[in-house]
Amino acid sequence: MMLLLFVILIFYLNFDLSFGATFTVYSQTKSVRVSVGEDALFNCYLKPEINAENMEIKWLRSQDSSLVHHYRNGRDETVNTDFYGRIQLIKDEIKRGNISLRIQNIKVSDEGSYTCYFQNENMFDEDTTEILPVAIGTGPEFQIEYYSSDKMDVSCFSSHWYPKPEAYWIDNNSKRLQAHSISVTSNEANMYSVKISIYFNKTAKKISCLIQNAQPGGLRLASIHIADSLFPEISGLVASISINVLLPIILIVILYVRDALHQRKRKKVEVNLDPDTAHPDLEVSEDHKRLSHTPIRKDVQMNDRRFDTQLYVVGAEPLRKGKCYWQVNVQNAAHWTIGVARDNVNRIGKINVLPKEGFWTIERINNDYKALANINVPIQIFGKLQTVGVYVNVNKCKLIFFNNGNGKILYKYEDTSLNKVPLLPFFSIWTPAESIHLCSKDCPHCVPNVSNKTTNILPQNFNQNNLDQV
Repeated sequence: MMLLLFVILIFYLNFDLSFGATFTVYSQTKSVRVSVGEDALFNCYLKPEINAENMEIKWLRSQDSSLVHHYRNGRDETVNTDFYGRIQLIKDEIKRGNISLRIQNIKVSDEGSYTCYFQNENMFDEDTTEILPVAIGTGPEFQIEYYSSDKMDVSCFSSHWYPKPEAYWIDNNSKRLQAHSISVTSNEANMYSVKISIYFNKTAKKISCLIQNAQPGGLRLASIHIADSLFPEISGLVASISINVLLPIILIVILYVRDALHQRKRKKVEVNLDPDTAHPDLEVSEDHKRLSHTPIRKDVQMNDRRFDTQLYVVGAEPLRKGKCYWQVNVQNAAHWTIGVARDNVNRIGKINVLPKEGFWTIERINNDYKALANINVPIQIFGKLQTVGVYVNVNKCKLIFFNNGNGKILYKYEDTSLNKVPLLPFFSIWTPAESIHLCSKDCPHCVPNVSNKTTNILPQNFNQNNLDQV
């Protein structure tokens, strides 16, 4: 009997050695939650520990069974073109049956289940892991537009979210408030942006914008407090008459009179381009108001004031103290940069257009708008941007860009470095056959169908005092 059992055991061992040991494939985790732009790591291993060097190992996308990465005969290759340059197979412990796959720079499009497949000559097994890309958005940022004497329209904006976020306005007691509009849009990378607007009542004082998605930690919260001084004051007599009919007329008259009374106090700046600072590929018009990119490099004298490598130009007069305001018509250009620069910035060689280098700007590249802060901040544009207003209060270290068509703030810089060295208006345009125009009282490009006497005033829902309190 013992001899029979011994023979059976020897037969079983020979069978196992001849046809290969059995194994099971395990994934260390069933789902991997990873931030967009970061790396995801899948661990797959065999039980029991078996040398997998001579096995065939595949990683497949479960939803369409497409082959992502393939290892066989000691060699591995990325098969799916969506992952070229982003796949790394980690084989440090392959002799123990442990192999990992790293996918770099995770995108929203990588979302889904992935199958880890091991096969030798006689058997195979597999297991599945899921990628869950997440992105917690920017901001939030606020935009303010006047509406009446006791309330204003306040918008909260945030971008770079995944999955789709929800947005709410809440009061000090975390009670949800009624928004009058909300929009959620996605870009080509399937990242979401959200904008939610509410009428801010003068008695509310403080409200908060809450944006979140269904992910751990996926929440952004910001509060806004609006001082009473930002609400236009309307007299009791005016309030007793028909507000709907007379209020727009009264506001225009008030702003016009206020502008006239403060003309002497306001530092009036006529901004002109300085052709002696322009890169040789830029063309400055004879009136120093139009900037274009010429396809033929100009034969100009180089000096230490001229930008020699990058397509930049600055204004002729420095902005030393006080308040300054100008407009730039950008409707004929798809790639431009506008803002201010310190008078002593480097103009030779490669230049980083950042506040820490002495530049405070916003930029458009095709349909993408952003503020070139030390960390770039996307700017959401609603409608067509034709004219950019630029307002500088040197004494208060404040720079505000806004859409001159609707008065909405595009971006605001508050930086103590803005008053350390005289500033110069700063401009750039990159695409041939395009141009931008500086607006002045005689400029026909910025405010069409309006008389020259009023083309240089601030938008009707802004004045300089209001801007200083934003």
